[in-house]
Amino acid sequence: DEATALAEALPQLEAAKKAAAAARKFKEAGAARKEIDEKAARRDEVLAEVEDTQRQLEEVEDALAGARAAQEASRAALRAAERESDLAALAALRQRARELRRVRRALAKRSG
Repeated sequence: DEATALAEALPQLEAAKKAAAAARKFKEAGAARKEIDEKAARRDEVLAEVEDTQRQLEEVEDALAGARAAQEASRAALRAAERESDLAALAALRQRARELRRVRRALAKRSG
């Protein structure tokens, strides 16, 4: 990645700068120093971007975990509501069945 490439280039540039300074090639040493500073600044920018991206990823993962927990809670609430609805419907059907049996007995008494 870019941060690794920059980190690997810096020691080579430092060595080139030292060699140029030792050879009294101060223009070359100054140019190397400038490139070192630019690459070091870019490396720091890239590392900051990576840290920011990692922080954002952690936030998204936390939000996702929260959404999944909320989804599971909603599913559990839905299952409970369905169960209550089914029980209420069953109770209503049982009541209706009792009423029908009562009417059937009443009709049987009249007919019989």
